[in-house]
Amino acid sequence: MRLLVVVGLTLTLLLGAVPLAVPGTPRLPGVPPAVSAALFVVAAVALVGGLLLLAHGRRLRRRAEASADAADASPPPAPAPATVVPGTTPGRGYVTVRTRW
Repeated sequence: MRLLVVVGLTLTLLLGAVPLAVPGTPRLPGVPPAVSAALFVVAAVALVGGLLLLAHGRRLRRRAEASADAADASPPPAPAPATVVPGTTPGRGYVTVRTRW
C-alpha cells in the first residue's frame, strides 16, 4: 500500500513536470524552462527518496520482527515465590486510599 502511495504521488508529479520539462511540448505561457526542469528534478528526487524510505522502513520492520522472534524463543522467567510477613495471615483485606479532594 505504501509503495502504491509513493508511486502514485510521484507519477502525479511527473505527469505535471514532463510536459513542462521536455522540449517541443507546449508549455504554459510565462513558465521559463529552468522552472520546468526544476519541477522535473523535484519529481525525480521524490521518486528516488520515497523508494529509499520504503526500503529503509522495510528493513527496520524485518529487523524488529527478527528480534521479537528471538525474544519469544527464550522461555519466560519463573515467577518469584510469594512471601508472607511473619505475624500476618495471607487472605482478603481492604485497602484504603486517601485523595486530596
